[in-house]
Amino acid sequence: MTNLQSKNNNNSIPQVSIIIPVYNNFLLTMNCIDSINNAKLKTSYEIIIADDGSTDDTVNIEKYYNNVRLIRTPQNMGFLMNVKNAIPYAKGSYILLMNNDMIAKPKFLDYLYNTIRKNNKIGIVGAMMLYEDDTIQEAGATLLVDGSAKWNCNGYEKINTLKTYEVDYCSGCGILFSKEDWNKLGGFDERYAPAYYEDTDFCCQIKYFLGKKVILQPKAQIYHLHGKTYNEKAENMMARNRTKFLEKWDDKLYKRKDHPKESTLDTSSFAVYNDGTHKIIYLLGIKFKFKSKKIMQANGRSCNSFLENIFSIKNEYNHKVVTLLGLKLKIKYKKDTHNVNNNKLNDFIQNNNIKLSYLELLYRKNTLKLDNTILYMDWNIMEPDTNAGDRASYSYLKALLNYGYNIIYLPQSIQQNIKPEYIDLIKDYGVEILTDAYGNINYDYLKSWFQKNGKFIDYVFINRPTVYTQYELLIEKYLTNAKKIYQGHDIHFLRLSRMAEIEKQKINWADIEQMKKLELSIWEKMDVILYFSEKEIEIVKSYFPDANALSVPIFLYSNVDKMNYNPESRKNLLFVGGFKHTPNVDAMKWFINDIFPTVLKSNPDIKLNIVGADFPQDIIYNNKNIIVHGFLSDKDLQHLYNQTKLVISPLRYGAGIKGKIIEAMKNQIPVITTDIGAEGITSNSLIVANTEEEFANKILKLYTNNEELEKISNDYYYYIKEHFSEKFMDKLIKYINNCCN
Repeated sequence: MTNLQSKNNNNSIPQVSIIIPVYNNFLLTMNCIDSINNAKLKTSYEIIIADDGSTDDTVNIEKYYNNVRLIRTPQNMGFLMNVKNAIPYAKGSYILLMNNDMIAKPKFLDYLYNTIRKNNKIGIVGAMMLYEDDTIQEAGATLLVDGSAKWNCNGYEKINTLKTYEVDYCSGCGILFSKEDWNKLGGFDERYAPAYYEDTDFCCQIKYFLGKKVILQPKAQIYHLHGKTYNEKAENMMARNRTKFLEKWDDKLYKRKDHPKESTLDTSSFAVYNDGTHKIIYLLGIKFKFKSKKIMQANGRSCNSFLENIFSIKNEYNHKVVTLLGLKLKIKYKKDTHNVNNNKLNDFIQNNNIKLSYLELLYRKNTLKLDNTILYMDWNIMEPDTNAGDRASYSYLKALLNYGYNIIYLPQSIQQNIKPEYIDLIKDYGVEILTDAYGNINYDYLKSWFQKNGKFIDYVFINRPTVYTQYELLIEKYLTNAKKIYQGHDIHFLRLSRMAEIEKQKINWADIEQMKKLELSIWEKMDVILYFSEKEIEIVKSYFPDANALSVPIFLYSNVDKMNYNPESRKNLLFVGGFKHTPNVDAMKWFINDIFPTVLKSNPDIKLNIVGADFPQDIIYNNKNIIVHGFLSDKDLQHLYNQTKLVISPLRYGAGIKGKIIEAMKNQIPVITTDIGAEGITSNSLIVANTEEEFANKILKLYTNNEELEKISNDYYYYIKEHFSEKFMDKLIKYINNCCN
């Protein structure tokens, strides 16, 4: 037993309140708390022990920890009421429920918290439960039409931790939700007191009353020593409460799109139970009612002819024998539900070419839950803090999610040694990254997936031309119902042509013609074409006058704050850009060699800060006034923005709107650039210079003109707020719908 203390300050407000309902089992509780405090968590938390009348040393647990509070019920009330009694005492905005027979793995809470806080469409996120031997105990569950559950770990050797999964519910012993949602719903429904089905019901409330998702986060892992706190009366309580659950949610279970009524066979959608005077049988999603040996009704209809052909039921000693499609299934009298002989039945299904609806159900659960599903394609796993293209993709991904779309993410490839935080950045929104079970882009797996699911995709959102060429055959063959939306980022053949004019020796004109041919062929096949500037839309229209082509913002900001730009307290120049992008390399060579020396002759105190990964060795900057920072985190870059007086972007070639300039404008820092850099930006406050002398002179003139700097900064605030807001999504969605209907 250890006495580990949390890093949290007792006087601070935690992000999460971890509530552990207990009744005795003091040592189990201590081990659970120790595992939480050992989990190397970045998320701030408090631990509340909800004691339901323990008689052991649990009553003294606050003596052992400085981050634990003890809340006791006035008398033993059972799990449901114990939790309801404790939650009002929670300080955190989010609540995590855990059992005391659990051992948390490192970072478990960080994975849960990061998932729910990023996506306001997620109402509950659950952890994956493990047995002590690391095999999967529970990975979320699918609710069947009889109110029973199909655990999503069945048949899996492992769960792909690159993905998050939308499920019907996760057990209440490892779920995170907002205290606000709990209060809106009134918490657990007390009809289920003292325990069982209250967590299932709460997940349904989140889904059907609040319209939010229940998500399994498999990276959040907890050992559950199932049975250590198990009550022998549990089976009876579960049977009783399942009847109550069906009374409340029967209509929702039957009307869900992902439960076919009669077309397919699900081995788990068959169940028998008593409701007092009748025997209720669920078969293929149809509800049958029996009284004694007489058939009473089947969903209000006579079903004699149906039953004669595929179904019969009779008594045999201590079993009820059900004949289903010619196969005899035995059910013990005393059991309300049963498990059929799955192996035998599965053999029968395969031999008779009957499709298991559960397999299709899993696909729908994990990828295609609702209408308006988007397959979002891009070149790599997004790294939005390294380049403007990925930042743009990330911006649109978030905006589409906030608009209510269901998104599946398919990269062209996954970078070698990709940092896990970039993968988490996508999947923590509840977005599945479409990989095989080992996290790889596997063409055979993708082909199988497209065959099964292509008909359910409503839109395919394609970023960049090479992404389309890699998946063209799959798109054209299997996404026949999907509307194809192409977001080009920039016109590649235009950028390469401009590059050729500057660096003639490095360009193969045949390659440019090949790229032009490719981009034109893509434009011809798309339902909607999106670019970030009107200039590019004009070029598209020059080749295809009838194309549905629209200029869209490169970034969609959820909010734009007024910055405190005081030129008197700021200094120096700043350039931001990744140096795998050749226009940025050329820009810095040109500026350092031909422009900056002129600036320094007049003002030797000005420094140039250069931010961006992969700064090339062949750029000579032996100058104390040049500081190369390399890659900076968003936080560190923001700190540098807050100190900068002027941003420069001396681009001599490229195409489309430049994300680096929009970012500088959002930070309300005056920008000096070229015609190429200003392309697609309609603000009159952008300072443009195209020659070495003009660029240097405008830096020197503007640098000391505080009144003009403040005016430009203020103009940028209103420009970005007006043109780069997530509100643009209303216009975009309306345009797409008009084009595609």
